[in-house]
Amino acid sequence: MKLHKWLALFAGMCVVTAALFALFNVAVDPFGVFGDRLMNWYAYDMTQNPRVAKLAYLEEHHDDYDSYVIGSSKVSSISCEKLNNYMDASFYNLTWYGGKLGDEVAAASYILENYEVKNMVLLLEPQNAQDFITTTTDLKERMHYKADGSSTLHFYFSYLFANPNYAIDKIDAWIDQGYLVEPAAVYIPETGVYNKQRRDVEPIGSLDEYLANNTAEFAALPTVTSMPFIEQCVESVRQLKQRCEEKDVNLIVLMAPQYEGEFLSFSQEHISQLWRGLAEVVDFWDFSGLNSIGQDPRYFYDSKHFRNCVGDMALARIFGDGSVYVPEDFGTLVTSENVEERLTELWTPADSVQNAQIPILMYHSLTENPDEVSSMTMTVDTFRSHMETLYQAGYTAITYEDMNRFVMDGAPLPDKPVIITFDDGYANNLTLGAPVLQSYGYCAEIAVIGCSAGKDTYKDTDTPMIPHFSMEEAQPWIDAGVIALNAHSYDMHQVAELDGENCRSGVLPLPDESEQEYIAALEQDYAALSAVIDPVMPDDAVRAFTYPYGKYNEISEVVLDTMGVTVTVTTEPGMAEVVRGLPQSMRVLNRFAMTEEVTPQELLGLVQSNRNN
Repeated sequence: MKLHKWLALFAGMCVVTAALFALFNVAVDPFGVFGDRLMNWYAYDMTQNPRVAKLAYLEEHHDDYDSYVIGSSKVSSISCEKLNNYMDASFYNLTWYGGKLGDEVAAASYILENYEVKNMVLLLEPQNAQDFITTTTDLKERMHYKADGSSTLHFYFSYLFANPNYAIDKIDAWIDQGYLVEPAAVYIPETGVYNKQRRDVEPIGSLDEYLANNTAEFAALPTVTSMPFIEQCVESVRQLKQRCEEKDVNLIVLMAPQYEGEFLSFSQEHISQLWRGLAEVVDFWDFSGLNSIGQDPRYFYDSKHFRNCVGDMALARIFGDGSVYVPEDFGTLVTSENVEERLTELWTPADSVQNAQIPILMYHSLTENPDEVSSMTMTVDTFRSHMETLYQAGYTAITYEDMNRFVMDGAPLPDKPVIITFDDGYANNLTLGAPVLQSYGYCAEIAVIGCSAGKDTYKDTDTPMIPHFSMEEAQPWIDAGVIALNAHSYDMHQVAELDGENCRSGVLPLPDESEQEYIAALEQDYAALSAVIDPVMPDDAVRAFTYPYGKYNEISEVVLDTMGVTVTVTTEPGMAEVVRGLPQSMRVLNRFAMTEEVTPQELLGLVQSNRNN
């Protein structure tokens, strides 16, 4: 074959290879640039580069929205749903990585010029004055050409002939998808926010425990010695405000809540200069500084990102929503008239404490016969001595509902609260325990095993067991406020000796159970248990789940949270600590196990480590 034919064949092969190469990138579309027609997996695309994928997504879906939230990754905790309710709007959240205000205002300007917009919420932070605009062409970090005005041809060419490993990685991630959100696909495309199903069920615990478990996330930040873009930030906000006024768009500006470690990494001089400049061009809501939220790291996922519940508090402050707990020192509308006063407040440490330590005591069965005492059974006389000890020491028994009101509404707790719990739902809890509780004006939480309610034999066998009370028997004590019921599973509190080799270990999955089967089993079990106890409990009763044998996993926490369970409880020994405004603090709570051997003095030693702050 002659040389020119070889060259023509080679050129043709190159063209075909390039075409296949481009077709592969278009079909898989790992950045969502081309509409992601095949996989429609924008959760992944946005995670790879939200600057590009979100604007591409809006090209197809902008008619679904009339309002926008703009900002760095922090702004993901500003709820579109809450804003929609407050403002009768349809919000989309344009959160993305980095605090580069130049990029954010460029995107906002593009949206204002091309879409119908009613409202715009802009989240600011001191970092805006550190790094102002994206200059990289990295496919994972660059801006969309529609926002930064770069070459259309070069933009699409870059993604058309991108490294095929990007597309291969997307295919691998698609194959590996499970129930829990994975780091490769963290966005919810329909709202633009991070999917925090896992982050919002992580155990919180005490302040010391939280910091010990999250050492890297709250490591000391380097001191910021330079903020060279203060003037550009102020000017960008001025220009955005002017564009919004021209388009008759309502603009709300927020200064982000900050963990004190991040806030104090900036100099007072730079913060003051930025605040004064902003106050001259726009009124803005300021949630930063050494307030009650900023001083407690439990309100933050890490040193730079506040929790969703903190975002809800900020919106509640802005819109005057009294149904949401908000510390008095959290949130100030800053104007040119009060900016100097605000700058003084920023560095004034909060003196209010938002947490409470609550001992939760775990009992099981009671008896009048000392010969029946075991690790799970104590005499009613010992139980009475425990209650007498608590009463004389000034403790007040509360329920999970009381605890929930403290966390969600900021309602006060008694000086010495204690939660008394019984597991399993034995009839003797009512016949022996309830009268004792009532005599001291106490109440208890009883965790019910649904399949055992009202029975004295194990499931459908003839094997006798300690009798369990029925819902009809419990109703009078519930109405009297002496007991409240919570979930201990319908049939996941299994016993190996009676259930055989296919016995489930608490709510944990069976050895050969698929993830899908396991999730379905959890959902069905909880629904069956709810059908047992819900009819006798108030409609607005807090939903709590006591884990059988104290065993749980991440999936069980996510599933129960999805099904409306507010409180989860284990058998892990220790004090329970909850935090106002932080619903996650009511998950995976510790308890102190009570047995016949626990003396009144030992009981006091446990509960007196309580400091209700």
